[in-house]
Parts: sequence; C-alpha cells; structure tokens
Amino acid sequence: RQRELATLPHWSEMSAESTIRNILTSNGIKWFPLVAPHDEPAPFVVYQEIPSNLNIRSHAGDEAIRSRFQLTCWQYSYDEARQLADTVKGLFHPSVTDSEFSAVENKFDLPDPDSGLFRKILEGYLWEQ
Repeated sequence: RQRELATLPHWSEMSAESTIRNILTSNGIKWFPLVAPHDEPAPFVVYQEIPSNLNIRSHAGDEAIRSRFQLTCWQYSYDEARQLADTVKGLFHPSVTDSEFSAVENKFDLPDPDSGLFRKILEGYLWEQ
C-alpha cells in the first residue's frame, strides 16, 4: 500500500481544474464545467475558474500559483444544497488539497426558476505549481 501511495501524483503535480475533477469524482459527486446539461437530475456541482490576478507564494520551498474557482452546488431543496456545499467544502480542506474554499452568501443562494433546483455557491483558491 505504501508503494501505491508513493506513485500517486501529489495535488501540485496536476492542474487546479484536474484537482477539482479528481476530488469530486473520487467522492461520487457529478460535476460539469461552466453549465450542467438541461434537465440534469440533482445533485451535481458546476465549477468555473474565476479570472483573478495570479498570486505567487512559496509552497514547500517551491513557487506556486493561486487559481480562483467557483463551485455551485445544486440540489432539490435549499437544505440539501447547503448540505452538499458543506460536503464539498470539506473535501477541499487545506489539509487535503492545500485549497482555501469558503461559503459565499449572496443573491445566488436562491431557487433557480427554470430548473426548480436550489444552489449554494462556494468560492475559493487552489494552489498549483
């Protein structure tokens, strides 16, 4: 088992987008970039990169680039959307991915009239080399 773990890529050897996809997939969460297909059954997460200034910082002696992302968690009720968002936020805890995700309260925490679904938005950062 130790040998298997040693051969797996460290998060920083993948792009931030690949890290998001891998974490969601490995935890059984459906994801889509930018927009979900019409009439997609919940639950699912839609992600997108948010343009921002690239901030460089040291990570374990190396330089790392900060990528900013938005993850929108979709569910059938507001409580379920909040629960999915809390689950997703936990998957991106800094001890796991060196990410900094936090819930964002804003006007998008409302039902979507077209789909009848509720959404909860997370915004945060991932560091990549």
